Amino acid sequence: LLQGRQRHPCCRGQLTRHSDVFRGMMSIPQPVNALSMDGCPIIVLHDRAQELAYTLKALYDGLYFADGVVVDFTVISAILRLSTKYFLGRLRRRASARLRPDWPSTLTEWDNRERVTPYGLYAAPILVIDLARELSLPSLLRAAFYDLSRCTPTRILQGSTVTPDGQRVFLSRTDLMLVFQGKEACQNFVSMVIPSELEGRRPTPWCLKVNDNDSEVCRETFALVTYESMRAVSSLTSSRGDDPLFMLQCVIELQSRETGTSVAEKPADRGCDVCRDDLRATIQRARETIWDSIPGWFGINVMMLEDF
Repeated sequence: LLQGRQRHPCCRGQLTRHSDVFRGMMSIPQPVNALSMDGCPIIVLHDRAQELAYTLKALYDGLYFADGVVVDFTVISAILRLSTKYFLGRLRRRASARLRPDWPSTLTEWDNRERVTPYGLYAAPILVIDLARELSLPSLLRAAFYDLSRCTPTRILQGSTVTPDGQRVFLSRTDLMLVFQGKEACQNFVSMVIPSELEGRRPTPWCLKVNDNDSEVCRETFALVTYESMRAVSSLTSSRGDDPLFMLQCVIELQSRETGTSVAEKPADRGCDVCRDDLRATIQRARETIWDSIPGWFGINVMMLEDF
């Protein structure tokens, strides 16, 4: 394989076994004066040198990842591009499968992603959106759009650096409008959920403190949780006020911690077990509603969420 001034000696059998494109290409009889080097036929390619090197290395040595996170997104995207172009089916499936845990399609997997890996360690979501659009990988779009919506508008508009020389990738005008539209929808939903589900919330009929004439503890606890939640959404107590799933998870954890510096500073300040369980179930339903609504809010075609 000849790319520019670089040549990559490859076994014919390796290429034809994995690639429909190379198999068809090499089945065509070649003229006597066909290009050759050292007695071997030459196929001239016009791909990027580094992308070709990554793909051939994965084709010969396999695709392995020592860490739990794709640290070098450039390698994965390069392999996906060329495996799609040359119909390297097995390589494409393995590369795309490696991306899915980082850009999941279910809320449970998203929560596990956020719990296991520190925030901000993954590839820039703009690059993921660009790759998903280019290579028909729509299953990555839900998580990528939501992840990007957690950034400030200025950061979204600045794009993302993709190469060491400082080249930047920007969202298309259409995707830019979609991410701002979805960002606003997420914030509007949370601003409605907190007043409707928390403000003025009453203890459940099965409150364990009713018989002790102490049900006001549960009512007061809900009021404090509402206050803390409104402050967080307003970004007064958290730098992640643009992350509705995270903020609602914090509401759940406010009544789960035994100690802390906020509402649940000590067990006596918390509601009874029944009222807390009811609150957690309500907030979790709201989180699931957000996750299920992301395709609609961000203009993602639900019928195309399965990869090509």
